[in-house]
Amino acid sequence: MELGTAREVVSRTLKDWERQGILRLGRGRIELIRRTELEPFAANVTKSR
Repeated sequence: MELGTAREVVSRTLKDWERQGILRLGRGRIELIRRTELEPFAANVTKSR
């Protein structure tokens, strides 16, 4: 999955992850519930820099 810079793309992706129970969205907050499921995405971002 690739995240674009458009706000809509980011919002949609965060909502999808919330529905999957990976994170919880709140007013100005993002609470990680299952961090290990997001680690592969972080690894891909780090490698590309």
